[in-house]
Amino acid sequence: MACAARRGAPLGVTGHGRRRPQVPRAQRDRGRRGCSRARPLAHGAPHRAPRAGRGDHAQVPWDGPRAIVIEHRAHAPGHVALALPAARVLLAGDMLSDREVPLLDLDAADPVGDYRDGLAALERGIRTWDVRVVVPGHGAPVRGRAGIDALIAADRSYLADLERAARDPSAEGAGSGSGSAQDPRLVDPWVAGEHRRQLAHLSRVAGRSTGQHDDRL
Repeated sequence: MACAARRGAPLGVTGHGRRRPQVPRAQRDRGRRGCSRARPLAHGAPHRAPRAGRGDHAQVPWDGPRAIVIEHRAHAPGHVALALPAARVLLAGDMLSDREVPLLDLDAADPVGDYRDGLAALERGIRTWDVRVVVPGHGAPVRGRAGIDALIAADRSYLADLERAARDPSAEGAGSGSGSAQDPRLVDPWVAGEHRRQLAHLSRVAGRSTGQHDDRL
């Protein structure tokens, strides 16, 4: 992700078109310089990595430390995390953030289910390779199993509250509109806006499935 600007992708835009706050120029320049020093991957990299839980995980084809690919459909199709067994580190991509609530792929048939499956895949990887540090793409690294487990639990709680609020607007919790009191990540205006967008989408889907429609959304 750090090399997206070098490849020509617009800065501040995620892979699924969502716009995040712009990164300061000095930080972008450091990222570009880091990209120029990165070693290219070896030829013959697998086109599609196997999903976590099948027992045969793809590895990054390079001469660096062993890096295990964990693919899932949460956040976006083909999204991956990398487990570094020697360091007991998980590079989580756009998942397990202490700054952002779960950001769903709203084009998927079951966005919440896909995200739950992705969390389960990451949790299996964390336990399989005894991960002690999680490094998200957005947010601070989380150290220690207690902190990692708490972050996974917070994401699952958010998803449950979001689903409940989509079915029943009067429900309390992260999805009810009073989520800033329930999930501290919703204090950020951009994150709160994404939360409202997800709630509106899931509410419309829930309304269609029950034959109801809410003109307020």
